[in-house]
Amino acid sequence: ISADGYFHHGEMYESPSNRVDTDVRPRIMMGAEISSKRYIQALQRRQMHKQETLNAMKNTVAAILTPTLPTAAVPIADIDQSQTPAVFTRAVNYLGFCAMAQPMGLTGGGLPTSLQTIAAGGNEAMAIRVAAAFEKDFGPIGPPPMIG
Repeated sequence: ISADGYFHHGEMYESPSNRVDTDVRPRIMMGAEISSKRYIQALQRRQMHKQETLNAMKNTVAAILTPTLPTAAVPIADIDQSQTPAVFTRAVNYLGFCAMAQPMGLTGGGLPTSLQTIAAGGNEAMAIRVAAAFEKDFGPIGPPPMIG
């Protein structure tokens, strides 16, 4: 991600006078240190992982269901910018798969949670069918309580 981000936006992030997100700048600038050899090797590994996953799913797995995030929403002030909450969504991007998130319930504190339905890239129709079946069987969760 850093290598691609640096390729597309590095010039903007290199200048300290540009007003860019102070948490994003170091992530983008890490891409400047990635060699072309290391980048190509990573792309090759990614393609191998994608093919292995597609082979494992072939004829047996229509979709994968996971939570969208490992936790409920947290206040912005409590977010640790050195880590990512994208535990379940990152693999979807990495493999070039498609996914959708839909409400699946509320926490004890009334915060919404969501289910992620993942399908192979280009198979959005399958993700939508599986998510629609979940929604039909699960039913509505209702609105979260209003704060304040």
